[in-house]
Amino acid sequence: MTDVSWQDIIDSYNTARFCLWCPKGTGYWSRDDKKGYYHLWFAYYHAENAKEKRQLWYGRILHMMAWEYQHHEQLYTVLNRYLKPCLEAYKAAMDTDEKPTDEEYKQAQDLYDYYAYKFDNCCSSNYEKSCTYITGWDDSSDFQFHDSKFIAVTQDKETATLRLEYDGIFATFVFEDVIEFTARSIDPECTWIEDFNCYPARHDATQLIFDIGYIKIQCKKITITYDKK
Repeated sequence: MTDVSWQDIIDSYNTARFCLWCPKGTGYWSRDDKKGYYHLWFAYYHAENAKEKRQLWYGRILHMMAWEYQHHEQLYTVLNRYLKPCLEAYKAAMDTDEKPTDEEYKQAQDLYDYYAYKFDNCCSSNYEKSCTYITGWDDSSDFQFHDSKFIAVTQDKETATLRLEYDGIFATFVFEDVIEFTARSIDPECTWIEDFNCYPARHDATQLIFDIGYIKIQCKKITITYDKK
């Protein structure tokens, strides 16, 4: 429960919005994180604890929290702490005199759909499902991604090859019809894989996204072969 009025909360939200999101039609503007995040958290804290909600403004605050913290919070948190209640607040506001615009509702829905898709496909519990998208994957091989290390990676115009080693088992991945290839700096002597996800692309299920943190590849087909020392 809070003694802060909703007008105080709305004023603080509007200040945060001005500090963090460039207003339309503004000439010179510079982002002010320190002031912006202070007012955003003020608005969020007091909106969360308000006995009665002004649903439109509560939804807007939650949407801003989701947008600003989407790269700093876990998928589950962004989805369930911010975006899900944001959409619920917007829907509740439809029955009041304060309604969200079609544009802001769509933005919140799109962000929710994106994070729901990411959560469904990128959780650690999806390891086995991820493996099913790789042609030739053999559960009995004893190879695993976690704690495996890089041996080599090559790329040409349409294909890429990745070679990993885990406990004496070598796995060679061939990526066909490569659409996008992204790689971070890799030192084979000290770079070990900690993450692995493989899942269909959101807007085209015929494309696969293979992501091991240091390397991310979007392609049409992935094949694996094994060999030992």
